[in-house]
Amino acid sequence: MDTTSTLTISSKMEDCSGIRKKKWQSIANIARYHRGSEPKVSHEAYMQLAQSDKQLVNDMAATLRLAEALDRSHRQVVQRVEFDLQTPGKGQEKTATLLIFVRPGESWEPETWALKEKKGLL
Repeated sequence: MDTTSTLTISSKMEDCSGIRKKKWQSIANIARYHRGSEPKVSHEAYMQLAQSDKQLVNDMAATLRLAEALDRSHRQVVQRVEFDLQTPGKGQEKTATLLIFVRPGESWEPETWALKEKKGLL
């Protein structure tokens, strides 16, 4: 789907929903990038966003990728997820730990595969 046409459609919806055009642009970009494509300098709609909106798009797209991976089989085998973000000292990278609790007796091979596939995009 062409993002430009998505943004055009979204801007027409501004009057009925009360959501401003800026927010529609962020929503359209989240929809575009949640499936795996990463933003590029050639993506005009993304490049027009403010830096804070770009970060929001990146974070929300990554969250949606994770959610999709955790229900890859569409059998809802994941019961609960816990996320722990550790911020170390100055100059060191943040680390994140994801604890995934699966329903007893369930196989979650499709979810494991999907997480490995999406790991680089998170």
